[in-house]
Amino acid sequence: MGNLKDSTMEKLADKGNGNYAYIDSLKEAKKVLVEQAGSTLVMVAKDVKVQVEFNPRNVGSYRLIGYENRVLGPASVDRLKYQQANRASAAAASDEAMTVKLRYKQPEGRTSRLTTVAVKDSTEATPELGVDAADDASRVSRR
Repeated sequence: MGNLKDSTMEKLADKGNGNYAYIDSLKEAKKVLVEQAGSTLVMVAKDVKVQVEFNPRNVGSYRLIGYENRVLGPASVDRLKYQQANRASAAAASDEAMTVKLRYKQPEGRTSRLTTVAVKDSTEATPELGVDAADDASRVSRR
């Protein structure tokens, strides 16, 4: 119908290991997105936890939005990379903005796996990020 290329949609879905549907009415949308959506989902991991540690030398402040009721207890949090007792660690001198740790279990697994990624501090921000950062800074300075 019209410019719809069913063969292209099928190729994209196959390459992405996904599904596609042509929705032409509210009834079809309800069927595909409500009644059948669960049958198209595939679990890729379970018991997923993300821990982010910001480098205080490169990140002046941050604010956690949401999940305030899910903060882990101190005993279950890894040792800090960028800080030691009352002083910065050697890692704080790096050009890293943060370290992200992702723990997960395979869908059928019992053992947790850890992936750690250090994110470099980049001075090349998009215009949108610059505007957001400037807006946030102006709100902070007015307080």
